[in-house]
Amino acid sequence: MDAWRKTLLSGLSCACMAVAHADTLRCVTKDYPPLEYANANGQAAGITYNIVAPILKKMGYGLEVEVLPWVRALELVRTGQRDCVFSIFKTPEREAFLDYSKEVVVPQVVYVYARKGHKISFSGDLAELKGMKVGVQHGFNYGLKFDAYKNQLDLDVAFSFEQNFRKLALGRIDAVLCNLYAATHTFKALERPVVNEIERLPAQVESVPSYIAFSRSKRLTAIRDQFDQELHRFVASGEYRRVIESYQIPAEALGFFFKR
Repeated sequence: MDAWRKTLLSGLSCACMAVAHADTLRCVTKDYPPLEYANANGQAAGITYNIVAPILKKMGYGLEVEVLPWVRALELVRTGQRDCVFSIFKTPEREAFLDYSKEVVVPQVVYVYARKGHKISFSGDLAELKGMKVGVQHGFNYGLKFDAYKNQLDLDVAFSFEQNFRKLALGRIDAVLCNLYAATHTFKALERPVVNEIERLPAQVESVPSYIAFSRSKRLTAIRDQFDQELHRFVASGEYRRVIESYQIPAEALGFFFKR
């Protein structure tokens, strides 16, 4: 066989093997309901999963997702043992080993929650919360704006949003910072009298973008670029809104996202 034909067939064989190997993407995520979690059958579920999975299916890829402790999940994708991770915030350290989508998969919009009948005036400036006791959750990402101002606030740190909202309903703290998804999920677990004491203030604190990111060592940039295109269509088609609203998330609170 001619040398050029051998080279051509070898190239085609490698390409076919690469496509076959990439038919299913192996991804990781964390337990963070309602965005991502393992359901009663141990299968990945949640808002982000229901956005990512149909987009990848349309692209011709299957999706296997493991819900793991966050440090373990990041290590697997860093070392190329898994293909992608979601939903994830962008940091310079992570960009060294992750190829982030350019499109935001989930905007995690942070709001101030207060007791009904409160006298809090909040227009989006954290300085308006000075002098108040503000409940936050340990280890939670509230965005760059909060990070820059947090040392000037009287923070009451809890290990769950449920604890925060109970303290708020009892009047032990003045406000709670929480993103829209976590608050909606937490309210479902709280007793109705507790929830009835609380309301979300209209102004956003910050919208913290989160993404899907692919292992740089796997060289999946082409898949990332196609994902960005399909996500844009997913939003424009109304499918994204339907996913959000199926989890009782008020889509109007994400109105800016749908106007991109």
